[in-house]
Amino acid sequence: MTFWQFAYRNISRSIRNYLAFFFSSAFSVMIFFSYAAFIFHPRITQDETIGNTVQIGMIVAEFIIYFFSFLFVIYSIGNFLKIRSKEFGLLTLMGATSNKLSRLVFLEHIIIGAMSIGTGILAGLLFMQLFFLGATNIIDMPPLSFYFPITAVQVTAGSFFLLFLIASFFTRFMIRKNNILTLIQGSVKPKKEPRISIFLALLSAGTICSALFLVSLGINTISIVLTPLLLIIGTYFLFSHLSVVIIRLLKQKRSFFWGGTKLLWLSDLSYRIKDNARLFFLVTIVSTVAFTSAGGFLAIKEFIIDSLDSSFHFQVTPFEDKNGKKESTLDKKVGQELKNAGVSYLKMTTTILTIRDRQLDKTYDFMKLSEYENWAKRNGIKIIPLLKSSEVILLTTSRMEEDAPSPSSMQVGKKKFHIQERKILPKKDHVRPQIPYEFVVNDTDYTELLLSSKENKTYLTEETLYNYFVPSWNDEIPKRDSIEVQIGQKLQQEAKGINEHFIARGAQLVQAKQVFDVMMFIGIFIAMIFFLAAASFLYFRLYADLEEDQRKYYSISKIGLTLSELRSTITIQIAVLFFLPFFVAVLYSGFSILVMSRQLGVNPFVIFSGISIFFIFQLVYFSFANSRYIKHMKRHIV
Repeated sequence: MTFWQFAYRNISRSIRNYLAFFFSSAFSVMIFFSYAAFIFHPRITQDETIGNTVQIGMIVAEFIIYFFSFLFVIYSIGNFLKIRSKEFGLLTLMGATSNKLSRLVFLEHIIIGAMSIGTGILAGLLFMQLFFLGATNIIDMPPLSFYFPITAVQVTAGSFFLLFLIASFFTRFMIRKNNILTLIQGSVKPKKEPRISIFLALLSAGTICSALFLVSLGINTISIVLTPLLLIIGTYFLFSHLSVVIIRLLKQKRSFFWGGTKLLWLSDLSYRIKDNARLFFLVTIVSTVAFTSAGGFLAIKEFIIDSLDSSFHFQVTPFEDKNGKKESTLDKKVGQELKNAGVSYLKMTTTILTIRDRQLDKTYDFMKLSEYENWAKRNGIKIIPLLKSSEVILLTTSRMEEDAPSPSSMQVGKKKFHIQERKILPKKDHVRPQIPYEFVVNDTDYTELLLSSKENKTYLTEETLYNYFVPSWNDEIPKRDSIEVQIGQKLQQEAKGINEHFIARGAQLVQAKQVFDVMMFIGIFIAMIFFLAAASFLYFRLYADLEEDQRKYYSISKIGLTLSELRSTITIQIAVLFFLPFFVAVLYSGFSILVMSRQLGVNPFVIFSGISIFFIFQLVYFSFANSRYIKHMKRHIV
C-alpha cells in the first residue's frame, strides 16, 4: 500500500468527521467560481454602465471569500489534528516519525482540497445559469447568455489549490510532539475540574456592559473602534470563565440542581462550555459580524433610498454666476424633454432663504407661507393656518425631530419668532429632502428677514427651486428602462457642465438601488458562507465527542438511565452548543441594529427579519444534527 493510498483510506474511514468540512469548502469554491464566471462574462466586461459596479463589488467579494476560506481551512485542520492524538500515538508506536505524520496529514488535506475544488466547480457549472438568472433579476439587468467560463475555472482551481497547498503546509507546525502515552490516552484521560478566575468573569461582564452602553450612546468613531475590542475580550472570557461561574452558582442550589436530569446535563455543561470556549467565541464573533453587517446594510439601504426619494420628479436650482445672476438653462431643457416625451407635468417654483446665526453657529432655512400653501395642496398635506407676524411653523421629519430646535421661541437676528406648531412630515414631502428642517413664515416676515439679514451680514443665500411633478408617474422606484429614468440620466449628463444643482428622482433612486442590489446579492452568499462555516465548526465539535459520550452514557444506562431521559439530556446539551453562541450574537447585533435604526430613522423590524431567517436555518440544522446524534447514542445504551 502506497502512502497516497494510506492517506485516501484514512479519509474514507473518517468520512463522518470530514463531511461538514468538505461540504463547506466545496460551497465556498462554488460561490467563488460563480462570482468569477459572472465577472468574466463577455456582457459584463463590455457594459461600462453597470458592468464596472458589478465587477468591483464581486471582486471585493472574491477577496472576502478567499481570505475567510483560508482562515476556515486553517482552523479546521487544527481541530482535526487535536482529535487524532490517539491515532498519531499508535502510528508513532509503530515507528512513524514526525516527518511521516506531517506528510500523511499534508496528503490527506491535499486530497480533500482537490475533491472540494472539483465538486465546487462542477456544482458551479451546473447551477451557473440559475445563478446568472437570480443575479440579473436582483440587479435589474437583461439576462446573460450561457458561455463556458474557461477563465473562471482556471482562476478558481488555481486560487483554491494554492490555498489548500499553503494550509496543508502549515500542518507540520501544528502536530504536537507529545510522548506516546499522552497521545494514546487522547480523550480517555479524566478531565480536571474547570479552572476559573472571578476577576476574569467580572472583567467579562464589565467589558460587555461597557460595549453595549457605548453603542447605546450612538454610532460614532469611538464606538466603532472600541465596541468590537471590548466585545472580543468580554465574549472570550464569557465562555471561558463567566459561564462556568454561573453554572457553579446554579449547582449550589440543591432544589434546582438535584431535580430530574439536571444533575446529569448541568454537571457536564461546565466542562463542555470550558472545552468549547474558543469554538463558542469564534462562532459568536462570526455570527455577530454576519448579523450586524446584514442589519446595518439593510438600515443604510432604507435610509439612503428614503433620503433620495421626493414628491417631485425633477428639481433645478440655479446658482449665482460671477455677475450675481441666477439664470437657469437646465430649467428649459427639463420642460422640453417632458414635452418631447408626451407627458403632462406641473411646474412649481419655491424660494428658500438661508440665514446663519453666527453666535449659535446654526443655519435656518425659511420659505414663504404662500408658496408652501401651494406645495402642501399639491402633496395632500393639511394646509397651515394663517400666520401672524413673528409666528413660525417648524417642518421636520421624525428622524430629525431630536435635532430640531426645542424651545417654543427662537431668536433670528433682532427678531424673535414664536414656534406656533411643529409639523412632522415624511422626508419626501419636504421641499428640499436633504435639509433636516425648514421654517415657514408669512410673506411679510420673509421680506423683513431677507432685508435685515443682508444688513446684519447674516444672509447666506436665497435659492429659487424649480420643481416638476408628473401625475402619470407613480411614487414607486421606477424601472431602469422607464421614461423617467431615461430623461433623468440624459439631463444628469447635460447638468455636469452647468452651474446648477439638479435632482432627477428616478435616476438617483435607480442608481442607488442598483448599487445596493449588487451589495445585497454579494452579501447573501457571503453570509451563507459564514453560516455554513459556523455550522461546520459545530458539527465537527459535536462528533468529536461522540465516542466519549457513547462510553459515558453506556455506563450511566446501566444504573437506570431511560431512553426519554437520554433524549432530553442530549437535546439540552446540543441546544446549548448550537444556540448559546447564536443568542449572544443576536444580543450584540440586535442592540447595535436598534441604535442604528434609531439614528437613521428606519424601521428595525424589517431589519430583524433577516436575523429570523438565520434562526430558522439554525433550528432546522439543530433538529437534523440532534436526531442523528441521538440515533447514534441509542445504539450504545443498555
